[in-house]
Amino acid sequence: MRETILNVKPPRTLTTIPMPEMEQDFYKGFIDWVYSCLTTEAVITYRAGSELRYIHIYDPMWLVNCSAKDIECLFIHKIRYQAKDIDQAQQFQRVVSLCFQRGINSESKWKSSWWELNEKMKEKAKRDRGRS
Repeated sequence: MRETILNVKPPRTLTTIPMPEMEQDFYKGFIDWVYSCLTTEAVITYRAGSELRYIHIYDPMWLVNCSAKDIECLFIHKIRYQAKDIDQAQQFQRVVSLCFQRGINSESKWKSSWWELNEKMKEKAKRDRGRS
């Protein structure tokens, strides 16, 4: 019997969750936010001047990029949804509640330390690639 040894490289994985930039200070013209079962997203509606604008949030974790006032606004005004969508909609509301209670938002200090750590990890990865 012949034995074969395979050397397989480990899979490439994400080290951080990709977070898109969020529009800030929508609380000034906030109208409502709802969970859409058709698109499986939360939609925030607000007025900017005379224009109605919509923010589409596909992942509840994106809400950590809202400003402190925006988080407070979403915490006070609970998300609307149909009864059958309670589990999905409550994921968005739970993230907002956690952010409000813990002070997590786009302006909080933990973000800067997170980005510093991320930059250090990128530099280390570059150095490690240069050695191999």
